[in-house]
Amino acid sequence: MDDRLFNAPETGVGIALRNASIVLDDRVVEGDLAVADGLIAAGSVSGAATVDFGGDYLIPGLVDLHTDNIEQHFQPRPGVRWPSPLAAVLAYDWQMLTSGITTVLDSLSLGDYDTGGARTAMLNTAISGLDAARSAGLLRAEHAFHFRCELSDPGLLPIIDTHIGNPNLRLLSMMDHTPGQRQWHDVQLYRAFRRKKNNHVWTDEEFALYLDERRTHQERLVPAARQRIVSEAERRGIRRLPAMTIRALRMSSSRRPTASASANSRPRSLRRSMRASLGSRW
Repeated sequence: MDDRLFNAPETGVGIALRNASIVLDDRVVEGDLAVADGLIAAGSVSGAATVDFGGDYLIPGLVDLHTDNIEQHFQPRPGVRWPSPLAAVLAYDWQMLTSGITTVLDSLSLGDYDTGGARTAMLNTAISGLDAARSAGLLRAEHAFHFRCELSDPGLLPIIDTHIGNPNLRLLSMMDHTPGQRQWHDVQLYRAFRRKKNNHVWTDEEFALYLDERRTHQERLVPAARQRIVSEAERRGIRRLPAMTIRALRMSSSRRPTASASANSRPRSLRRSMRASLGSRW
């Protein structure tokens, strides 16, 4: 990719994109597009640097509402922790950007259900690493947090109390991975998964005791944890979306600026979908 796309200035002469396949809502058109001062320009920009796309696609930046991929950078292999949180965050940020994702909700698990506390141990490091990179202006994509709350974890509520006030929190979701329902309605599939992923092998008696313990946690913990999280979210103005809306949002992965955007929303919406898709900081 042309380095000028990544190094285009926030202000100045701008950049002209020639011979691009421009993806619109309902069609793809061949043409040119200019960017100046971080915004799509109405016409040509005098003195702008020119990049010939050679027919390549030009699309709005994609929006990812739920990616667990950040965890892979902090723990690339079981039992291995990457020694530099900042390096892990920057590698993850570039991976998102080079995939066309320019707005990402970093999905972090609050609580564990089968990792022996590994995700909880990683949580503070991941949050502080992202906050440090953001404060230093090192992130290319726009990052916010999606906290996924494991309702059946006995240690969940203190973690919620610590992190629910994070100013970059945008989405809360609640999970219950108790075997015997939903994703793990077939407990033998769950047992095989744990054996393959975590090298965890139970005897039949051990597995039955494990299931009993998990179901006891579910009955004792999940209703109260769910109500507590809902109350905290409402108190802090974090909106709850109906399940159908959440599914629709997951299916809609891109956002495109419109000519009717208001003066207040225009810089953010246009910069979000254009500037970052070109790779420049915004």
